[in-house]
Amino acid sequence: MKTLLLMAGCVVGITHMAFSQHVVAGPVGESTIAGVQVGASVSYLSKREFSLGVFFVKSASRSDAWSTPHVVFYGVHTAVPLMRTSKIVFSGTFRAGLSNQQFVVVVPGAETRLMTNRRVQLVSSVAWRYGHAALGAALLLKL
Repeated sequence: MKTLLLMAGCVVGITHMAFSQHVVAGPVGESTIAGVQVGASVSYLSKREFSLGVFFVKSASRSDAWSTPHVVFYGVHTAVPLMRTSKIVFSGTFRAGLSNQQFVVVVPGAETRLMTNRRVQLVSSVAWRYGHAALGAALLLKL
């Protein structure tokens, strides 16, 4: 896990230096049928708002509907802008990774990014996880 994050950090750092684009990082939270999950995300953000990065989320609370006490989900994240304005970007998202180091999980979704200023973005998202809707939020900072 640490090796995956270290490699992703190196790739993002080298890409950032080579193409002068933005790297965004910040805390993320998601409410799923498995309970509330919190974690972090690091992404490369192009000038046209395409995004590619890595994420890690872990259970913060347990749901009565889920038998596993702690759910860990990490992997890659990509977002493709569907509609853009000067302050708001609506994107289709795709996340793929491992859940509890056993299951390969693919999560389609949509997100809305609100640029509050040059460095801060507020993100709200909806996705389809575990066969149910999941709501998410993030606060991303451009590095």
